[in-house]
This record gives sequence, structure tokens and C-alpha cells, in this order.
Amino acid sequence: MTLSIAAANTGNDTPIWWPLRLWLAVEVLFAVMAGTPTFLRPEDAATGFAWPIPVAVMAAVLGVFYGASFPVAVWAVLMKRWQDVRLVAVTLGVFGTLMTLMTWLHHDKFSVGTSAYWLWVISYVVPPPLFAGMYFLHQRRSAPVGTGLTHPLPANVRTVLRANGLLLLALGLAIFALPAPFIEIAPFTLTPLTARTLANLVMGFGLIEVLIAWEGDWLRARLGALLLILVAPLLVLQLARYPADVRWDYPFLVFLVGDSFFVAALLVRVWLTVGRKG
Repeated sequence: MTLSIAAANTGNDTPIWWPLRLWLAVEVLFAVMAGTPTFLRPEDAATGFAWPIPVAVMAAVLGVFYGASFPVAVWAVLMKRWQDVRLVAVTLGVFGTLMTLMTWLHHDKFSVGTSAYWLWVISYVVPPPLFAGMYFLHQRRSAPVGTGLTHPLPANVRTVLRANGLLLLALGLAIFALPAPFIEIAPFTLTPLTARTLANLVMGFGLIEVLIAWEGDWLRARLGALLLILVAPLLVLQLARYPADVRWDYPFLVFLVGDSFFVAALLVRVWLTVGRKG
């Protein structure tokens, strides 16, 4: 069976093969189903999630990812070019790998056999090989990343995003590898499982920044930029729902909130300048 990806294209406008578009639509469903007990009703995550999250504020923070992912996933389904969803495909593949590793490390904490558990498994174990295959199939018909730019990002913006993204990746990796020391200084109550979940979120956001810098083009960065712009206000909104459970003056929280707003402001500025050209 031959693939229906058009062979004739410039190398920078590769059409999206229908199985990838279908899976992106499935990601919309995942965002809704996982976001309901975390973003909308964090208290329900103590019993209605793939693994019990007894501290509502941690469930609320995890819900930030699902809340921000929903409009991004919807927009991704509407995209026509592989280049415009490539960043999302890489991010979901890597993030799914991190979450799968976390699941393996803490499998005894999961509500094995429940529908929420199987939803979790499908949404994180399936994407890594799927997106790796989609990357190979599309990218072999595409020009290399960083070429054929039509809306190039300013060099200083790419430098800042790359540096900040690498910092977040290093911070998240440190928390994932050594959750115990971080739990002692965390801004709200954590367990090794929830600490590693938070670490994966930090690494995921850092990866998006690095990928935006790597792509170097606004049209290819829009989806990742939208997610990072939404994360900042949603994070504050979710934390503000449980003020008594949050240690607002803890350095990690001050850094995380400040950094998210800094990146969001930077990307909004790019959206209003580079994004309005052409």
C-alpha cells in the first residue's frame, strides 16, 4: 500500500498523512478526558484518575498541561503541512516516553485495570513509537529542519529560547533523577511519583522552547508558542484555587511562575511582530 503523502512538494510544505491527522484528533479526546479530573475538577483526581493524586493542587498543576494542550491539539488537527505540526509530534513523542518511564518506575501506585488506567497507558505508551514512525515517513519527504524559512524568528529570540529551554530540561532532569531532595523544598506537598510528574512537565516545556529555536520559523512554531503562552496564566489560575496549600515564597515556584510569564511575554511579542508579516 503506497502512502498518500504527495511526492511533489517543495520540501517545506509536505502534506500531513491522514493517520497522523487522525491521531492528533485522538489527542484532543485525551486532553478532554484527562483534563476533566485535573484541570476542571482537581479534587476528583484523588479517585477518578489513572493514579490517585491526593493533593488537589498537584492535580491542578498537572491540569495546566491538559488545559493548554486542548486548543493546541484542535489547531493541530486543522493544520495542512507536516512542518507546522512537526514540533508537536516530537514533543508528544518525547513527553510520552518520559511519562511511560515514570509509569514503569511507579506502576504499583497506579489504579491498574480501571478505564482511567488504560486511557493513561494508551495516551502515553502508544505515542512514542507512533510519532517516531510519523516523523520518519514525513521527514524523508521534507527539507531539513531550519531550512526554507518564510517567517524567520529573530536570532536573539532563538538564543533566549534555546538557553532557557536547556535550563528547564536540566532542572527537570535533576528533579526526575533525585526527587527526594526536591520534595523537601517543593512549594506544595509531593510524593516521588508526583515530583517526577512535575519534572516531566518542566522538561516538556523546556523541550518546546528548544524545538521552537531549532525550527526557527514562526509558522512552524505557532503551536508550541500557543501552549507556552497559555501555560503562564493557567498555572497561576490553578495555583490560586488552593492558596492555603501553596508555599508562595518558595524559590522554585517563584522561578517557575516568573519564567513562564517571561517566555509567554516574549512569544506574544513575536506573535505581534513576526507573526503578522505576510
